Amino acid sequence: MITLSVIMATFGLLVGSASIIIGSMLIAPLLSPILGFSMGIVMADRALISRSFLLF
Repeated sequence: MITLSVIMATFGLLVGSASIIIGSMLIAPLLSPILGFSMGIVMADRALISRSFLLF
């Protein structure tokens, strides 16, 4: 995931596209805890929320 994120960010910088750079930030490793936290809130799963919060 990190390699893909770096490749996308580099491509976005070379092309000069802010949307590609933002997309690469979403692929970065921070995306998994954010998705887990939001999924825990939607499903009202306290264990998932706490696990995702600890990964931040």
